[in-house]
Amino acid sequence: MSTFNLFERCTAELVSQLRELGNESIEDRGTCLLREGIASDQLFIVIDGELGVVTQSARKSSEELSTLTQGALAGEMSWLEKRPPVATVEVHSRSTLLSIPRAKLDEKVKNEPGFASQFYRLIAEKLALQIKEQNTWIHRFNQDIGAIEPLRKILILFAGLDERDVHRLANLGQRHRLSPGDILLRDNDPVPSLYIVMAGEADISVSIAGKDQPVGSSRRGEVLGEMTFLLPEQHKASASIQARSGLDLLAIDRLQLTQMLDSDPGLSSRFYRGLACMLSQRSRDQLQSHQLADLSRQAETELDQLDLEQLEGASRAARYFDWLCHQARDRQEFTS
Repeated sequence: MSTFNLFERCTAELVSQLRELGNESIEDRGTCLLREGIASDQLFIVIDGELGVVTQSARKSSEELSTLTQGALAGEMSWLEKRPPVATVEVHSRSTLLSIPRAKLDEKVKNEPGFASQFYRLIAEKLALQIKEQNTWIHRFNQDIGAIEPLRKILILFAGLDERDVHRLANLGQRHRLSPGDILLRDNDPVPSLYIVMAGEADISVSIAGKDQPVGSSRRGEVLGEMTFLLPEQHKASASIQARSGLDLLAIDRLQLTQMLDSDPGLSSRFYRGLACMLSQRSRDQLQSHQLADLSRQAETELDQLDLEQLEGASRAARYFDWLCHQARDRQEFTS
């Protein structure tokens, strides 16, 4: 069951703006809103009712991912990434929905940084919660440690930032070094910073049914602590992070980062969009690495198109990241 409720997490002003963008309708049981692997021009918000979310496995079986109720979003991942949906969304009981044309939403976020900042943050929060639920669901029956997916790199975050944004983030950060076997965070530890891995590798595990379950690995160019940063109700780590080899990190104080973002809607919109895209791709990768979302994978294989804008963004992000690492390493002071 989805725990995300947009109406509980955003301002009345943002809800009003979303209603102005969309069209409200009542849909009967059995109506298909999104079909896995097929592009859609709509994003949906559940006002009332219940939707089912299923994905197809590589074995051609249907796997139920979640049930969406009041305040849930559907279609935000394919909108963010400009990629096919990873699941089919169907009405389970008569539901009242707000459908928002993606073209109108694109125009709104482009022209209104304040709205964009709030909405991208909201989506990032939704995806953070989704990944928490997905981790528990997808690993409950998984015994194959080799199926663990690597977390997506910071290139996704930096691709949407400009040079000044990266300079400001670098100036907030402090360099940290960990030796092999050192613990960066334990499950339920306070998380004071957002961490960027500049070098090294770490193992990530969560506690499921009282046992530590490996769920990922982290290496150069990745972000740690973003879940706690995004979720106001989660003040402590939901996973343990241990250095496999030595780790070289840039730690950005979460309070200082929040203050900087609150003071600059343009930076805030770019930053939260980057986090949302990073989490969306992580969710998609995790499903596909466990032989799910197969129709979506097939659709992308058939398209086999290179997005030049995305390639340019990745190239630019790589330059920004290299610069940030050099800047951090040139500093004499660091903490262990």
